[in-house]
Amino acid sequence: MYIFIRLFKAFTFLLVTCHCALHAYAERWEVHASEAEVQSLIYQLLEDAELDLDAVDQGSYPLIGPQYSSRAVLPLLSSPCPLLLGCDALIQRLRNELLNRGYRFVYSASSPRVGGPRHYAIARGKKPVMALRLFETSSIVSLVLHLDPGAINRESDLEALPAHVTLTLGEEELSQLPQLATWLDHREREYFIRIDDLLIKRALIDPETGERVMHAHERRSRLRDRLNKLYDRAPAALGLYLDLNATQAVDRALIDEIIQHSQHEHRVLILPDQASPLLSAAALTNGVRQFTLSQELDLRSDRGTQLLSRTLSSLEATLVLDGGASLGLRLASAEHLTVIKKWLSRVAQRKVSLLRLSERAY
Repeated sequence: MYIFIRLFKAFTFLLVTCHCALHAYAERWEVHASEAEVQSLIYQLLEDAELDLDAVDQGSYPLIGPQYSSRAVLPLLSSPCPLLLGCDALIQRLRNELLNRGYRFVYSASSPRVGGPRHYAIARGKKPVMALRLFETSSIVSLVLHLDPGAINRESDLEALPAHVTLTLGEEELSQLPQLATWLDHREREYFIRIDDLLIKRALIDPETGERVMHAHERRSRLRDRLNKLYDRAPAALGLYLDLNATQAVDRALIDEIIQHSQHEHRVLILPDQASPLLSAAALTNGVRQFTLSQELDLRSDRGTQLLSRTLSSLEATLVLDGGASLGLRLASAEHLTVIKKWLSRVAQRKVSLLRLSERAY
């Protein structure tokens, strides 16, 4: 009798477990089917409007709230609006098609800034299915200035910059100019924490023995502590920028720590144009928003402005051919800032939109 009761309980437990697993599988299948249907519809509308589908990026958009885990994300489609339709006409067509298929089109609670991207969500019932981001113009440029206290040490130099230029601060800047992060916060300027190979190497040196830490778990722990200290100095930083040397100095354990740390805090990851594809793939797989710069230029050893002027002219040509470009700059002097401001003013007259990196990350 006792054996029979034990077998009955085990059989009941197995039935309940299978039922729950099948129910969860059915829910996931429904979500994936909805994602595929919505994505197919959006792509079809964009193709009908003769938009080059290579301009469409796929990524993720974080779901933030007490009901969501740190890993909760929505699939994101990011695209410029077709010239034949424009954003308003595209949204109207898409909304009508989605309503006919049983979806809801959710508008953002806040109005987009002038020239900035538009954000929408698509849901079936109460379940979000996909996020959509549209750019009103196909000509988009993003500039990233890597601040160097030896070159730019006056707040007035930064005050005159357009508000949507993205900035990065390294460990040296946060130590020498502790008030700079607060100044940027008060002006709602976008900035990232810059990680270089020296920071990586210092984090992995045991201060007691002076030897390099080899165990993967301890390496991750030491890097995590270093990142937490940097964010304590700059809590409003949107995420991390890894320069090229840093991307070459990290191993798989450190990559996992950077991705997990960014995921848990909903941070954005910015990468140089020649970064290892492993970093980008890990970010995409784990739902960490990212962006890869198309070009980098270090002007710290160049006191003139000719190289910068030639680079900006080349970037302008890229905008004409490809529609989008991004440039990371290490400046040597305030004169470089003057050149940048004049160039931004010129391309703005050609209806080129200057976007923050967070507005393009996916």
